[in-house]
Amino acid sequence: DEEALWLKAKLFLNHAMDDDEPRTFDEQALWASLALELLAKAALARVSPLLVASPTEDGTNLLIASGLVEGEGRFTSVKAHTLYSRCHKAFRPFSEREAQQITWARNEYLHGGAASFTAIPPNAWWPRYWAQAVILVNAQDKTLEELVGPDRVPLVEKHLAQTRRI
Repeated sequence: DEEALWLKAKLFLNHAMDDDEPRTFDEQALWASLALELLAKAALARVSPLLVASPTEDGTNLLIASGLVEGEGRFTSVKAHTLYSRCHKAFRPFSEREAQQITWARNEYLHGGAASFTAIPPNAWWPRYWAQAVILVNAQDKTLEELVGPDRVPLVEKHLAQTRRI
C-alpha cells in the first residue's frame, strides 16, 4: 500500500527531525535512512506494487501484490539495493550510489561495530540525503510540505540549495 508506506516514511522523518526530543545525528540519520527506503518503496508501489514484491518460487508474493490472491503468508519486499536500482532507472536523476551509501552506513551502524553512523559530517550528509529524498517525493506527485510539514520546508530547502552549489 503506497499510502501506508508514505505515512510510515513521514513518521520516521518526524523522528529524525523532531526538536521536541533531542536526538544525536546518528539517531537522526538512522531514522532518515529508514524513511528513504520507505519513500523508494512508496514511489515504486505507486507505479505498481509488483515493483516492490520479492518474487518467491511459487509466485505468491507477486500474486498478493497484484491483488489476484489474498495473502495468507508474510509478504516480503525486495531489498533496498533492488529498490534503489529500480528507482535509479525509473526516477531520474535518483542516484542508486548515493542511496546505497546511506543504506551501507545504516547497516554498519545497526549490525557492525561502528560507533557512529557515518564519517560524513551532518552539514554535508543532509544535503546529499535530501537531494535523493526529494526525487522520490516528486515521483509520487507529492510535496516536501506534505512530507515534513510547512515549518520544516525551509530547512530542507536550505539543504537542497547547498546541494546545488556543490
